[in-house]
Amino acid sequence: MKTPPSVIPVVAADKLSQREWDWIKLMKPMDPPPAMVASAILEHRHDAAALSRLQDTGN
Repeated sequence: MKTPPSVIPVVAADKLSQREWDWIKLMKPMDPPPAMVASAILEHRHDAAALSRLQDTGN
């Protein structure tokens, strides 16, 4: 993951909580793919519609 902002459009930046932002920053040294980080946040939010859209774009 190059920067946390690469995930923001996927998970709706205006709705990113401080906890989610902190978690993204913690994940940065491990360099996970942005889609994996976004997927984890959307799963935590139980946002099935957005998660489905994310998975559809990956296929």
